Amino acid sequence: MATNGIHGRFGALYCDQSAAANGSAAPLGNLSDWTISGTREQVTATVLGETNITYLSGLQDFSGSLSGLIDTTTNGLFVTGDGVARSFYLYIDNTDASSRAPIAGGGKGYWYGKALFNGVSTSAGVGDAVKWTMDWSASGSITKV
Repeated sequence: MATNGIHGRFGALYCDQSAAANGSAAPLGNLSDWTISGTREQVTATVLGETNITYLSGLQDFSGSLSGLIDTTTNGLFVTGDGVARSFYLYIDNTDASSRAPIAGGGKGYWYGKALFNGVSTSAGVGDAVKWTMDWSASGSITKV
């Protein structure tokens, strides 16, 4: 049985959608799905005479994907996907300010940092809404709080 599970419907991505990537972070409209993957480089540090392979922990790497429905009231989505490093906040639960707080502060937590949002793909079909997808990768430190 899940303990203290969280429904995904309250997640949100706030990112800088300004043309010069120097503005304030705002919600990316009509987001329906997000992923974030964090890994850490493992470097072999085995020397002669060892009986086991030894590794050192290296640099972190974060990447992910986003998808949603096209919002015809703003061009922010396509500006964001221009490959320029942008500030972002990925909230697990954006219900209110207390839910966005770090887990240790009684909230659900979030990730923040700078990312490259790599282009926007759109798709549609008969009987379906126009959808978009976008991948992203870290452009600096990403922090989970």
